[in-house]
Amino acid sequence: MDKKIIAIAAVIIVIVASIASRQLILQPGNEESNVVLSPLTLTVVGASGEQVVLDENNITDLTAITSRGGYKTSGGLVALVGNFTGVSMSTILDLVGGMTSDSTLTVTAADGYSMVFTYDQINGNGYNTYDPNTGSEAPSNEQLTLMVNYLCNGETLPEDKGPLRMAIVGSSGLLTEGHFWVKFVSKIEVTPNIRDWAVLVNATTSLVMDRQAFTADINHFGISWTDDSGDVWTGTALWRWVSWSNYNGGVSNQSLDAGYSVKLISGDGYSAIIDDSKVKMNDNIIVAAKLNDALLPDPYWPLTLVGADVSSSESVKNIVQMDILLEEG
Repeated sequence: MDKKIIAIAAVIIVIVASIASRQLILQPGNEESNVVLSPLTLTVVGASGEQVVLDENNITDLTAITSRGGYKTSGGLVALVGNFTGVSMSTILDLVGGMTSDSTLTVTAADGYSMVFTYDQINGNGYNTYDPNTGSEAPSNEQLTLMVNYLCNGETLPEDKGPLRMAIVGSSGLLTEGHFWVKFVSKIEVTPNIRDWAVLVNATTSLVMDRQAFTADINHFGISWTDDSGDVWTGTALWRWVSWSNYNGGVSNQSLDAGYSVKLISGDGYSAIIDDSKVKMNDNIIVAAKLNDALLPDPYWPLTLVGADVSSSESVKNIVQMDILLEEG
């Protein structure tokens, strides 16, 4: 009888240890939470304007979690896998009154990069997830956790990533898309709801460019054009959409080298086709998402083609689909 009890106790210990290795909740005052961070300032702004400023000392006083995660680059490469320690976004937001379903969350980096998260994403849903070993798509069976991360594998973040970075973690250690992993986080603000959109990009394989992926592209490659009325349109060059499809497996270099054209389709069915001789490396053909630094209004929303090399017949508004038409041969 004693041997049975000992055996059962041993099994329980193994199970508990296994769970703890996957996700550990750290309470303030634990040895693991006594972390020394580089000087930092994190401003948190609530929906009503309430503001809290955290520094390197009091952010580590908040209840921390450690769990697994990682991310893929826009080119499909597995860039980072590990154990991440930080404070859940729900804990951060509780400092300023939380967040409701009619709001979004804007996270801004010290270098100006920003990403807008939906209410569902704040609550761990609405992410594409991938296997950390193969990088292939792997649906999540759990609710993930969005966190402000300050340790990776028990070490403070390097200068080119931290001291604070966004991370998305869970007990399964699945990867998410890299544009959510904002580095140099300096401000978190509850903001009015934003209209989501997704544009179908067809080539050899069909892909979907959504608002958040395009926001990341604008942060990296954004360009602006001023029209004759003095209005400023901001987006990315059309050729970068072709490159994005190429990087993500939508079309091969060989197919593009053989020749192509791009067909842009509006929500009302109007379309225009632009030849590759005009598209390639041309920053004067812009897929715009902003007008005078604000999201496009109707009827231009979500995207409109503008630029010095765009004719009136090519200026497709309310773009909902883009086809990369490949030449036969």
